Amino acid sequence: GKRRASGGMLGALAAVGAAAIRPALLVFLAVAPCATAHSGIAPLRVAIAGGGPGGLTLARALNTLPGRPCVATVYEAQQELRPSVGGGLLLSSGADVLSRLGIDMSRAGTPLRTVLSRKSDGGEVLRLDVQSAMRGASAAQMGDRGDGAFSVMRDTLQSTLVASLPEHALRLGMPFASATPINGAGGGVSCVFGTETVEADVLVGFDGIASSVAAKCFSGGLLDRFYDPSDSGIRALFCIAPGGARPDGSKDQFHQWLGDGGYALSAAYGTGSDGKLQEMVVLCTTAAATERGGQAATEENPRWEEGDGRLRGVAMSRAAAAGMPTELTRVIEASARFYETAVRFRPPRLGWSRHGRIVLAGDAAHAMPPFLGQGANQAICDAYALATLLKRVAPGGSPAGALGAFEHARLLPTASLFVNSRILGFLETQSYGSFPGAAFRDFFFFATGKLGIARTVFLDGALPKGLGD
Repeated sequence: GKRRASGGMLGALAAVGAAAIRPALLVFLAVAPCATAHSGIAPLRVAIAGGGPGGLTLARALNTLPGRPCVATVYEAQQELRPSVGGGLLLSSGADVLSRLGIDMSRAGTPLRTVLSRKSDGGEVLRLDVQSAMRGASAAQMGDRGDGAFSVMRDTLQSTLVASLPEHALRLGMPFASATPINGAGGGVSCVFGTETVEADVLVGFDGIASSVAAKCFSGGLLDRFYDPSDSGIRALFCIAPGGARPDGSKDQFHQWLGDGGYALSAAYGTGSDGKLQEMVVLCTTAAATERGGQAATEENPRWEEGDGRLRGVAMSRAAAAGMPTELTRVIEASARFYETAVRFRPPRLGWSRHGRIVLAGDAAHAMPPFLGQGANQAICDAYALATLLKRVAPGGSPAGALGAFEHARLLPTASLFVNSRILGFLETQSYGSFPGAAFRDFFFFATGKLGIARTVFLDGALPKGLGD
């Protein structure tokens, strides 16, 4: 993907910090030129904790990219990968990376060509031509009409990635328990998944914001508690419906609605595990707005598969309290599955690796709020960058340099997107009685659209950066 410099003072500060802490020299330390895979080269053994899109993409990349042969095994805590579980994702930079690995998301996803932002009364504040913006930035083009961004259901992406892996590359019902560095010749790390002990050259914690690898292998330091997940004070309620409830002609459009103390996204995602188009509404509200619109769920993921009738009523109440239009309530009424969670985040940490053998990636290293739709994209970019660098580790050499180079390549891109996501979440959920208030928010979005800032912010995440190549 085309590299571009991230804008903004906060991005510049992050660049200075990254440069000071991870010098560019790390890119070359203990990282050898790509080796040709043949039987005479010992494979690099990589244990991956977490069977989400990031972990599965890493396994795919380690089996696909040129360089040293690797044996990559994904260990997933869940006993099964269940269909029809999870919501929709937007893939932009992630779609580019997956295409480099031989996976064409245009076959399973719905192209995104327009983002339309409106006030809850229908007044338009921003319109972004996604297809034109990505073509103008020389983004990768896929599908019959040369699109670069696609919406897809998470379970479809997950099953597509699993099908691309060698047999037995995914182990289910294997939660991460512990890891101990192996001293002496060869080194490595002894990992326990479930009740099984596994020896690997590298352990990758791709196990999400509640990462067990982060909790058990990255604790005790002075700054480690700073990187614990934090609550943003915003709750997100997801409503998933069969296709057909949204307005005609809106299949390739994301509709954003700005209400009183709340923000909503309405979009189509193709396709679900059954091959059919799905539609989703996400209602994001502050704590105060949540109280006005209905009680929050008492636990995360309440009855996700069954469709919680109580959450349908809560969603309708919150939509009404925020003044949301009938376009949203139609999808809510048609929804069969619901999911509510607190919006949490984890600041990009300084020090993604320990002992030269254990490394964090994806949400385990930098969980960003969902307001730019970049969580899955950046996890996929992490996977590609890490695989690229690990494939260059010489037989008998230490992977420590590759892990340091990985952090150096990915810290700034993820830090910039993290800051922008936090700012957007704060602004999008403004109410008319808060500061700076909903009127300022509406003007902000109008101005950023007219000045081209919204296009720049979108492309900041839509174009892959820091891929280690």
